[in-house]
Amino acid sequence: MVRRENPLTARVMVNRLWHGHFGRGIVATPNDFGKAGSPPSNVALLDWLAREFMTHGWSIKHLHRVIMNSRAWQRSSAGNGGNETIDPGNLHHWRANLRRLESEAIRDSILKSSGALNSERGGRGFFPALAGEVVAGASKPGRNWQWSLPEQQRRRSVYAFVKRTMLYPFFEIFDYTNTEGSLGVRPTTTVAPQALLLLNSEFVAENAGRLAEKALAQPDPVSSVFRMVLSRNPTEEEHRLGSSFLTSQEKEQERQVRRISFRPDFPPALFNDYQKSLPAGRFLRGPDTGWEYHKGKWTGGYEGIVNAERDWPAYALYGVSSGDVMVSGRFLLDGITERSSVLLRARPGGGVFDGYSVLLDKGRGEIAILRHQGEKITTLSKRAFHEFRRELDIAITLQGGSILVSYGSKEPLKALDPDPIVGEGRVGVSAWGGEVSIDELTIVADGRTYGVAEIDYAKSRFSDPEQLDPQAVLPGWSSYGGNWSSRENMISVAREKGPKLLWEAAGVLGDGDSLKAEVRIEEGSIAGLLLNVREPKTGADNWIGYEVSLYLDEGKLVVGTHNNNWVQRAEAPAALKRGEWHWLEARTTGNRLQVFLDNRPEPYIDHMMEQPLAAGLAGLRTWGAQVHYRNVHVSRGGEKVTWAAPEAGGRQEDKTLLIHADREATIRQRALAQLCSLLLNLNEFVYID
Repeated sequence: MVRRENPLTARVMVNRLWHGHFGRGIVATPNDFGKAGSPPSNVALLDWLAREFMTHGWSIKHLHRVIMNSRAWQRSSAGNGGNETIDPGNLHHWRANLRRLESEAIRDSILKSSGALNSERGGRGFFPALAGEVVAGASKPGRNWQWSLPEQQRRRSVYAFVKRTMLYPFFEIFDYTNTEGSLGVRPTTTVAPQALLLLNSEFVAENAGRLAEKALAQPDPVSSVFRMVLSRNPTEEEHRLGSSFLTSQEKEQERQVRRISFRPDFPPALFNDYQKSLPAGRFLRGPDTGWEYHKGKWTGGYEGIVNAERDWPAYALYGVSSGDVMVSGRFLLDGITERSSVLLRARPGGGVFDGYSVLLDKGRGEIAILRHQGEKITTLSKRAFHEFRRELDIAITLQGGSILVSYGSKEPLKALDPDPIVGEGRVGVSAWGGEVSIDELTIVADGRTYGVAEIDYAKSRFSDPEQLDPQAVLPGWSSYGGNWSSRENMISVAREKGPKLLWEAAGVLGDGDSLKAEVRIEEGSIAGLLLNVREPKTGADNWIGYEVSLYLDEGKLVVGTHNNNWVQRAEAPAALKRGEWHWLEARTTGNRLQVFLDNRPEPYIDHMMEQPLAAGLAGLRTWGAQVHYRNVHVSRGGEKVTWAAPEAGGRQEDKTLLIHADREATIRQRALAQLCSLLLNLNEFVYID
């Protein structure tokens, strides 16, 4: 194959390199040099390049230099009437071919321009984020697809996983390669969805926002945007047009700056593993800060498919807890939105919540006040209403068990719960079928007014009893990763991979000692206890010790050891339920590690250890799960030591600090983001000239 007497191999290779540089090979059919293929446009050039390639040791780098130093490669794409008449197809390269970048290069260029490109090399690839309507087209939506962390999704496109039956839309629209076989030449199409995607896609919007944020800090934002996107300064006319566009967009954004929107982004059915892997914020798309997202209730499981429950859709909770509350705003349901709810005094648990809601049900044509407790929903009051196609001013007051809903010019809707759900909870929003937009959403809680769309959440601080400073409420414990908090002797942790909390005040546990607690998993699957922990560090496996965990989704108990790695030692089936409390106890006795569940006298697991670990601390650990622990205690030498939260001394001091966003800066940044989206859509950006 590589003898000089057989130049075919060299010809094929240099033709592909020529094709890469010019957009068209000397032989226009790179996969077919036979009779069915196209003849060479310049036989002498093809043979010369083949000889040059072989003479210099088959060096691809050398041939790149040769081509890129040639006058042919360095020519402009400017036209010439005489040459156009002689060679209209530009077969002999009298000018450069104007050609579009490949889909991968366009995506990488956008990331590079915004400064977000993750240049990490090698390793496992990433899964691009897919919108719900893309996943919905599969017979088992989401099967064999996963969720990658945002920083991984910003890697170069060469590392993206590709599934033949579920292509990433950005790749597909820009003529991605054939996934079923060899494709010598990619087709190049020009269709309207390409421009629509560059103007409206979430990926482009995120990167346009990053560009706008950088440009806003410069004295001349328009010129700065041109330099970052097109690597040049704008002409005088371009600068004038850009400034004029900014002015018009600022007027438009001024009407939008106090609006927040929530949009469900999931199909009604998903493959179970994919549903579990997605973060809750992917089910209901809304503001990135100030809100906590929940997936809602999913049921089923036949052939691995779970179904979203219409009565328990994905929802978002605002970051402030209170008992009595007032909520007001101007609501607008999208044309395809079936229903939307405002949640009141909501306390989440296992995809559902306890509390109240005001339901705007466009499908049934009614407004209703509902009571939620566990999976039970009770209608307290309702009234027919059909005017959902226009904006609707709504004001809601919850005081004790009394709820008053004022809307438009209608008589207020009232409800009184004879057995009210007491305590504190949060205001929330849910939507089903389509988007709900809320202008000037205002929440009044504990005498403080929150203009939700006007707060700078990066600079503000909320004093939420459910999300307190771990150092203040967990004395005697040391955390290694994770957002740990406590409330009324209950310890909670948000979803993260591998956070640990060690009970240093309990001291080192010895032979025959045990750690016991009630565990309730709200989201995710894995949570449990730790024993004999030594040399702890932040990270998934950076420690030595035993782990005893509930694997809720798989219905089992698992025991394993960590020695800066993870080795599973034993497992046993267990009847576990999401949102319910399970007693879990771990005990070391001699060379045995025993695990007890739900106060059963016999151990679920009684594992003999060939090389028992040395004594160490006890603690708590989760893996990608939102978990609560209560009644945490150790038994040492026959004595029981129970952890208790420190005395609060009455209601905790309100340390809320609200910083209002710079409204003018927000408007200008959003307008700049629109300008950035336009520049990313220009031929100058997506084409090679």
